[in-house]
Amino acid sequence: ALPISGTRLAFLSIMAVLDLSPFNTILARLEGVADRLEQGAAAAPQGSAGAAPSAPAAAAAGADDPAIALAFDAFLQSHISAVESAAKEIGSQDVTEATETFVEGFRLLRGLLAASGKCKKPADADWGTIFKPVMELGQKANKACDSRSEYFQNRKACAEALNITMLATSPSPPSHVQNVLETFDFHAIK
Repeated sequence: ALPISGTRLAFLSIMAVLDLSPFNTILARLEGVADRLEQGAAAAPQGSAGAAPSAPAAAAAGADDPAIALAFDAFLQSHISAVESAAKEIGSQDVTEATETFVEGFRLLRGLLAASGKCKKPADADWGTIFKPVMELGQKANKACDSRSEYFQNRKACAEALNITMLATSPSPPSHVQNVLETFDFHAIK
């Protein structure tokens, strides 16, 4: 056995008491999503790959959605209305529009999470069709970023936050989310 230095031993003792259960829970759920995307639970109907479900359709399918989609619904219900209210209180069209785009991106992500429990992994050629609404939303958000606006950084932060939807294609979702948060923070703290 190799000797352990005092610094290494101190590091190991700190690591031994860290509670990583929240991270492990998130990681396990993301791995479950990746498994379902790779193996698939059922085939998606033709023509629906890139379409976002309407609100009534999403509500009707809610009971059949995977746990991760239902948990995301709970998160959105508890946080999004406060974000939308705060944006409206500012009274800036730039902030309100950026927030609406951000919320729409989260709705698209919710659709992706719901599909992860019902669809088989798409062929590589199909990803463009699946992510077309996301890409169009991202282009719209970036085009709306006017560097002369007082709220340019707010719009840019929301536009960058839309990249979160690509976590489904990432080989390391936790790293992807961390990178998106760092890019968002870069613009949000200016």
